[in-house]
Amino acid sequence: MRLLLKLAFRNLVRTPRKTFTIGILVAIGLCCMLVGNAVIDGSERGQRRMYIDGFTGDFAVGARTGELYSLFGNIDPVLAEYSETPVLPGAEAIKAILDSDPAVAGSAYQVSAAASVRWEGYKSTKPVFGVGSDYFRMLGSIKIVEGRAILDGESAIVITKAMADAAEKAGGHRPVPGDVFQLVSGSDTGFAIREVPLVGISEYAAPNATLDAITLVDLETARAMAAVTIGSAMGEPGGQAPSVLEGGIDDLFGTESAGSVASEGAGMDLQDIERQVAERTERPVGIAGGASHFILVRLVPGTDAKAWASRAARRIDETGYEAGIIDWRTAAGMSTLAVFALGIIFDAGFGIVAAGAVVIIMNSLVITALERTREIGTMRALGASRSFVSLLFMTETTMITSVFGVAGILAALVLSAVVGMHGIPMGNPLLVTLFGATELRPLVTPGLVASHVGLSVLMGAAASLYPVILIMRLAPTTALSAE
Repeated sequence: MRLLLKLAFRNLVRTPRKTFTIGILVAIGLCCMLVGNAVIDGSERGQRRMYIDGFTGDFAVGARTGELYSLFGNIDPVLAEYSETPVLPGAEAIKAILDSDPAVAGSAYQVSAAASVRWEGYKSTKPVFGVGSDYFRMLGSIKIVEGRAILDGESAIVITKAMADAAEKAGGHRPVPGDVFQLVSGSDTGFAIREVPLVGISEYAAPNATLDAITLVDLETARAMAAVTIGSAMGEPGGQAPSVLEGGIDDLFGTESAGSVASEGAGMDLQDIERQVAERTERPVGIAGGASHFILVRLVPGTDAKAWASRAARRIDETGYEAGIIDWRTAAGMSTLAVFALGIIFDAGFGIVAAGAVVIIMNSLVITALERTREIGTMRALGASRSFVSLLFMTETTMITSVFGVAGILAALVLSAVVGMHGIPMGNPLLVTLFGATELRPLVTPGLVASHVGLSVLMGAAASLYPVILIMRLAPTTALSAE
């Protein structure tokens, strides 16, 4: 083995131009791949912090249907306009199960709706999330920059700083806590109009177009906007909602005789109607008190997310309710799924780069092997076996890829450290969404470094495979007679 290493080192030193040409190619390739993967890992961490800490939680529990739903609605953009988010059956029972799990750090109801948000000269359609006070305690990325969070039992709205800026531009002055906002929504059952006081203005740790559009209101207001009625949340697992016609349709009209006539003055005049419409009630008639679309879940740090999701799904199935676990990527909607797909494309691109590097190195080694045909013949004539000569070539290739691969990895570590120390500002909102942060900071982990060290060795072995096959086929007489 010592002789093999000595011969391999001598051969590499004897041909420095070819050695450095192959080696620099390996170093550049591994440096680019390590930095690229570090950026993707940093983006993954940023996305998790932006979405999980911002509005999705680690998981969401929603109604189980044949379609995928995010917190914004149907995941399919074609169907989103024509479908409503289904109400979660057995929400209170499921939340009790979640809260009893020691691996759950917190859970919170959420009602999803869309409404036209209006204030003085400002008007814009926004996604509206109905939440309680536990929502703000559970999600640490939401920062209240003015006012306060929504309290349980009150009618209130919290808008983002970006929305406040837009309202200031449209209205001529900035909205402040205490101002009244109007929410308007429409559905198959009619229109809903609510006036709610502004209690706070929020800002996210890594704001982007998705987060800046979210408007938070109390649960009851969101239920009115989403037309979540008592009937939509009734029923036991596997059962049916009770019918109001069990006694026959005649029961709807009481037992008065057909000839009875209402007394004069028993009706309502225009003033009565206007007064009743103007009255504000604490709880709209027909709105389901416990109805929600989702329950957001935060896990205790260090919990195995996949194992917990599998265990929680089984416990929910045992209740008989048609509900399922939604991962944070799906809950966040198309924006994060698009970023995830882009990450896969990046990985595929790096794989193509690695494969191209292997092919180039392989071609260089084939040329080197052909140029050293007489040398190979001499070694074979002196008694060297085919396996010894093949192992010599593999050792040379492995030494090149290992040494220069480590050099490329060290260069990548230095580059990642410099970028991570200063950060690269992400001024474009699309880039903020893509990388999950306002500054680009690569994330280098020991596992990532180890995998690229292994990759450099693997590249050397793969690149030397075909040249070794050529060497194995050479007969000593043929090799010695080669020019």
